[in-house]
Amino acid sequence: MAVILKKRLLNTFMLDYSGEAYFYFWAQSRLKLAPGLLVHAIKDSNILSAGAGLAMVYLIVLMLLATGGLTIPAALSHHGWLYVLVGSVPLILCAGLVLGRRKLTTLSPGQIAATFSIHFVRSLLVLLVEFGLWTLSGALPTAVACLQFVALRLVVTRLPLVPNKDLIFVGAGIAAAGMAHMPVTPVATVLVILAAADLVLAATVASMALLLHRDA
Repeated sequence: MAVILKKRLLNTFMLDYSGEAYFYFWAQSRLKLAPGLLVHAIKDSNILSAGAGLAMVYLIVLMLLATGGLTIPAALSHHGWLYVLVGSVPLILCAGLVLGRRKLTTLSPGQIAATFSIHFVRSLLVLLVEFGLWTLSGALPTAVACLQFVALRLVVTRLPLVPNKDLIFVGAGIAAAGMAHMPVTPVATVLVILAAADLVLAATVASMALLLHRDA
């Protein structure tokens, strides 16, 4: 458990996949696994996590389009297929795991489905909590605006190899509030609280990891 907590801490507050590298070297030296099994496990989990996150992005985009909270710019309509293709790479990789599972993965179809579902449900629960926080805060005028900020945070968290994403989200959220002519102060307050909550969570995770390591 201490190793998993440290892995999460590194991935969240240092650099994407730095926790995976730490976990790989730890497991390689401590666990007796068949050659290649560890690499497959890390690769498959990250691909399925990325696919689940992208599926959640598509779901929120469809909801925003249906509620009028998002319009597709005319500049994107001419080459929309290209953006969709590039953005769908994680889902394409997930499909590759399923179709070519005998050569590309050690997971069974049931394990692939279960892993994808776990990542998807986790992402959904986090977004529901964030939507509830925005709604209860009263910082945004409508439920659609709350959904827009939830979508913004989701997009920021999916940016690859970007450290300190919370600070990027705070800056992007304040800029978005100003562009939409919303009251910036209450929005900025909620953004800072969300970022602070992540820091508190990180401190808690680090403390638990240290305590578990000391007990071991």
